[in-house]
Amino acid sequence: MLEPRPYQYKTPSKRTRRTNVGRLKPKTTLIDAVPLTGFINGLIAKSEIEERYARGLRNAGRKFQYEWRIFTAFTLPNQSRQIDFLVDEGGIASPKEVYGPLHLLPQAKVEDERRVAELDAALRKIGIERPIEVIWFYELTSQDLANKRAING
Repeated sequence: MLEPRPYQYKTPSKRTRRTNVGRLKPKTTLIDAVPLTGFINGLIAKSEIEERYARGLRNAGRKFQYEWRIFTAFTLPNQSRQIDFLVDEGGIASPKEVYGPLHLLPQAKVEDERRVAELDAALRKIGIERPIEVIWFYELTSQDLANKRAING
């Protein structure tokens, strides 16, 4: 007759789990007291700095449109360009672009200059005389800086 063997419990593996290796941490940082949601006016935010700037505009009580579409002479039918923010400054529309660190590359600078010139010409045709204002990522590294930048214009 066979004798029953005692049950042996499985010991946890001492190897690190591969599923946790290389995982990115959530978008919340210690800089922001309120975590970022990833949305601006119901649209998916393209970056953290754009969301911070949108919060700054909202905190300052300024009206704005996010990802404002415009058609230029160089766009094909059913295609358009986007301006990151169209901010209402006392009844005058002011277009603003938020640039991240990739816009510092030499090839990106040339492309950005061409794009801004094209968009400025299209904006003038529809009555928006103000040129596009560029806001750099290092001006929006925290929510406090974004609030100050939104208040000062």
